[in-house]
Formats: sequence, C-alpha cells, structure tokens
Amino acid sequence: PNPAQTYTVLTYTLESPSPVEISVSGISGNKMASWNFYENHSGNHCFAIGVKKFTPGIYFFTLRTPGGSVTHKFVK
Repeated sequence: PNPAQTYTVLTYTLESPSPVEISVSGISGNKMASWNFYENHSGNHCFAIGVKKFTPGIYFFTLRTPGGSVTHKFVK
C-alpha cells in the first residue's frame, strides 16, 4: 500500500542466483534500515518492510545486487 501504514512490500525477480541488499532511506538520505541476503535463488521474491515505527514522510527503498541497483519511493 502507498501510503504505507504498517508495512510496504517489495517484489523483485532475479535472473540468476545473487546476493541482495535491501535498504530504506529517508528523504534526507539517512539510512533507516538495511537487510543483506547473501544467497538468493533465481526467480520471484517478495519482502515485507515494516514501517510502523517510521514517522510520516517520504522514503526510498533500494535493492542492490552485483549487477546493479534500483530505487523506488514510498510514502508513510
């Protein structure tokens, strides 16, 4: 859901097995949380990010792999 109240869901697909880092940053660029997954299989993945304790505002989640990164905005 956007705006998120208690959680937001990140879905992604990996073409081949890969380590993944997911991070959440505030509008000022400060990192709020991060998760490292060292062994992800290829295929579809879904990750729920709990945001209940975040103050209302604009946030960004970034997914990084050795092949690159993607960032999306969400609102709390």
